[in-house]
Amino acid sequence: MSTFAQKIVLFTALATWMLGYNIWQFAWHNFYYHCVAVTWLLLFILVRDLVKDKWLSIGANVGVAISINNLIDELFFNPQKFSFNEYIFIFVSILIIVRNGRKKW
Repeated sequence: MSTFAQKIVLFTALATWMLGYNIWQFAWHNFYYHCVAVTWLLLFILVRDLVKDKWLSIGANVGVAISINNLIDELFFNPQKFSFNEYIFIFVSILIIVRNGRKKW
């Protein structure tokens, strides 16, 4: 990702966070939490792009996977319950991270 794209991602993350914080009273139920989940996803994508160390990139990939799970949970499932979608997503994330880690090593 280029430096310009990184700035766009950072600006979008901050704008989403401020938008969610300032207009949650006028939007749909859980709008604030949806905005926070999108913000975390964008910030973890930015961190993953900025990190050059192998071990830190594995941690950044875990952060991206967890934030994707959080966003999907907020949008489509009940975020107040721990259900099978978390177990399935953790299993798939571990498989993807191990596969990508083996390619890099």
